[in-house]
Amino acid sequence: MPNRENYDKYIWWECPDCKRQYWKREYDISRSMTGGLCIRCCRKGPRSVRWGQSIGCKSEGYNLILLRSDDPFFPMVTQCLTESGGYIREHRLVMARKLGRCLKSSEVVHHLNGIRDDNREENLALVTNKSHPRLTFISQLQKRIGDLEQLHLTLSKSI
Repeated sequence: MPNRENYDKYIWWECPDCKRQYWKREYDISRSMTGGLCIRCCRKGPRSVRWGQSIGCKSEGYNLILLRSDDPFFPMVTQCLTESGGYIREHRLVMARKLGRCLKSSEVVHHLNGIRDDNREENLALVTNKSHPRLTFISQLQKRIGDLEQLHLTLSKSI
């Protein structure tokens, strides 16, 4: 840690991007990797430390990924953040990268084990809109049968 007098020295600072003015610790500017941007500007768009990674937020249980507009899979983005990027569901991006092409809107990525945030390639299958509800229903039935068989074994052992 630097000596206390340099550490507590503040200066009036202007963000080079949004021109917002505020007090900033001089020590933070000297070691900053954000180019002196304010917290709002360094957290948005391609400057974000999480750009191109799972952002930890979910939509209906699915992980979201931030993509830049120059990414070859950007046409699949469903929620635009800015003109420079937007969000895509992670499982669709994993499947598109595996296939080496953008997915059509009629193509659905099905999670074989039913867990929406398990986006391993071996857990994903590409299906059509028409066949997806049937696969989901069959998966739910198979899980229920397994649960009932386990319950039956437990009950039969206790008798």
